[in-house]
Amino acid sequence: MNDTKFEIERKFLIEMPDTEVLKKLPGCEVKHIEQTYLFCSDDSTARVRKIVSGRGTQYIKTVKERITGEKMHRNRIRDNSAAI
Repeated sequence: MNDTKFEIERKFLIEMPDTEVLKKLPGCEVKHIEQTYLFCSDDSTARVRKIVSGRGTQYIKTVKERITGEKMHRNRIRDNSAAI
């Protein structure tokens, strides 16, 4: 499944929340995420995430290309099989 969108790139540094409080929230699901970045050109970044939850393992490859300033073009590929 391909998911191509434009986004505004912003990052925020927060303190670690109390995970026990979060687990009690409606709809909360514990997920374990591993993430790595891949070598790309100067104007793009790529990463692969492995997400393990009670529903199985999912791999997501995301490539972001800088358009101007904060504006990025994002292409995301999801793969629920064992390899990406």
